[in-house]
Formats: sequence, C-alpha cells, structure tokens
Amino acid sequence: MPIYPDGKALWRACWRGTEPAESLPADDRDRLLSVLAATGWSVPRIAAHCRMTEYTTRRILTRLWLREWDETATAALEAALSTTSSTRKDAA
Repeated sequence: MPIYPDGKALWRACWRGTEPAESLPADDRDRLLSVLAATGWSVPRIAAHCRMTEYTTRRILTRLWLREWDETATAALEAALSTTSSTRKDAA
C-alpha cells in the first residue's frame, strides 16, 4: 500500500477507487460516501467502488440521513469540489 503524506492524498485515492474507503478515518469515509451519493451513484455502485458491502454502505448513508437525492449530500459535494478547485488554484 502506498504511503500518503497527508489525508487529502488518501481521500483522493479513495475517490478514484484505488484505495478502499476503510483506509480513511470515519469522518472522511462518511464525506466520501456523501459525495458519491450526491453525484447520483447507486448504493451497489458506491459499495463496489469503495470496496464495501452494500449493507455497510446503506447503513452509513442511513446513519448520515442520506439518500442519492438528499440535499445534504449535494452540499457535501459542493464543499468537496470547492476544496479541490481551491487546491488546484493554489498549486498553479
């Protein structure tokens, strides 16, 4: 498993599907699932991408009161995208 110097790199690796979501701290894993749900991904697709069972994925989304169409998930996506875009601007 590659070594990630910061949590952002690990989160991006999980976002790409190259690392399992379980390698993230619980709050970051919850944010990842929220973002994927906000993009319209189904529970089976999120589970496969994050290398989790559908039961665990559904349990986490239910605990967060999220569904694929939930406004909270959309807000999490917007926050994640704004963080990513500001990181790109800083790197330039």
